[in-house]
Amino acid sequence: MQLSPLFRARLPAIGLIALAASFQASATLGGDGASIENDRVALAATAPVTPTTGLGYTVTAFTLPSGTVVREYLAAGSGTVFGVAWEGPMIPDLKQLLGRRHFAAVDDGARSRNREGRRGPMALRPAGSAGLVMESTGHMRAFQGRAYLAEQLPTGVDTDAIR
Repeated sequence: MQLSPLFRARLPAIGLIALAASFQASATLGGDGASIENDRVALAATAPVTPTTGLGYTVTAFTLPSGTVVREYLAAGSGTVFGVAWEGPMIPDLKQLLGRRHFAAVDDGARSRNREGRRGPMALRPAGSAGLVMESTGHMRAFQGRAYLAEQLPTGVDTDAIR
């Protein structure tokens, strides 16, 4: 099979797009600082407000088209996203924010909880998920939640800072 010259000329660009999409899909809780921008782009959010710096970490906030505000917490020393939080009328795409591995653990925990008939605020600490803690509450048009990696918290940072 012969490829057209036009298609052959575009082949490297197609490869780069596929590669970029695979990196974008890997943006995750536990990722590096670049994953924050990947999340923002994937979620079609506004440009982030100027990051604010706390004790050993930086918080970057952006607003989704739904009006939900997402905050991502980046450890200064390790450069790892150790927490995410959201607040607004819609729950954000948690698969994007948590990453496939952490999302799968949260999804399994939520399904188990639903089978048990439990309702109300959710707090999950999935087994075997590197210290992942996920909390979510709310009702129609008013949701809030957070997820963080307890083992990745910078020294001296209290979990109450992730909000």
